[in-house]
Amino acid sequence: MKLTPATYAVTGLLFLVYPAVRPSGDDAAAISSTAWVLGHLAAMIGFVLLGLAALGVHQLLKDPLSLSAAVVTWIGAGLTLPYYGAEDFGLNVIAERALRDGTPELMELAGEFRYDALAAAMFAIGLGLLGIGAIMTAVAVWRSGTVSRWSAVPLAVGFALFIPQFFAPLYGLRVAHGALIAIGGLWLAFALARTHLATRAEAGQGHRHRLRHPQGPPRRHDGPGLNPENRGRRGIPPLRPRKGESPMAGQANSRDVVQRPDGSWAVTRPDGERALFTAETQAEAVKRASELLQRDGGGELRVHGTDGKVRDQRTIAPGNDPVPPKG
Repeated sequence: MKLTPATYAVTGLLFLVYPAVRPSGDDAAAISSTAWVLGHLAAMIGFVLLGLAALGVHQLLKDPLSLSAAVVTWIGAGLTLPYYGAEDFGLNVIAERALRDGTPELMELAGEFRYDALAAAMFAIGLGLLGIGAIMTAVAVWRSGTVSRWSAVPLAVGFALFIPQFFAPLYGLRVAHGALIAIGGLWLAFALARTHLATRAEAGQGHRHRLRHPQGPPRRHDGPGLNPENRGRRGIPPLRPRKGESPMAGQANSRDVVQRPDGSWAVTRPDGERALFTAETQAEAVKRASELLQRDGGGELRVHGTDGKVRDQRTIAPGNDPVPPKG
């Protein structure tokens, strides 16, 4: 997860380098050049990094869709790379030999490879799967609420257009396509980095509080058998909060962050039907829930995933911590 933002950023830039460095022509002089080799090599490295980045997104979201997206992306890269490798290194050798020996008819071999039915079909299927994998990743990000919804959309559009851009009437459009993928990779990298930093900050806050309060926030007890439900049955007056104490004292003070049917995220009390706060993203809801718990004297925060299961639980310190850190 730590390297996922950087991986997406580098991936996007590599797919801009590919059309920018690669010669615009397909003749022997272009194919035999160093720029041809470097341009295609940048694309091949980009395909590998895209698969690693998709796996990093799954490690963050931990949902079936992001896992499927990573698998589809890896299969697409596996089908695409052999064609790119042959086009990069194989065609380069043929073009160099054709120029050195003065035998332009050797370039017919390049055409036979590039338009071979099986090779072209495998190449097209691979690129199609890469586009599908990028779209699946964008949908997983959109549904998660953990990362900005739109952050994965441009990259998905770029890979969905990977096959059509080969037929662009102007080579400048292919460079523009590379720029689109670069923007998409950088945007998603920035959004993932923000999410990672926010998660680290929240985890650090909970860890510091647990070090200062190993037993959790102090709670009042009625004694054995004297919980609020049976005090009245025994003729004992209900326990009243002390002056200045939160009405929630003496009870388990907790909040839950859950996803609503419309895709938004809500802050609720345990088993509560009414939302105390709603937000577009999970991160915003977690932040608000932490603020509510701090205001109410601290307590437990449970963060539920899109499947409803608790994926994170932390202790939130009171807003006015009676045991501040030393130093």
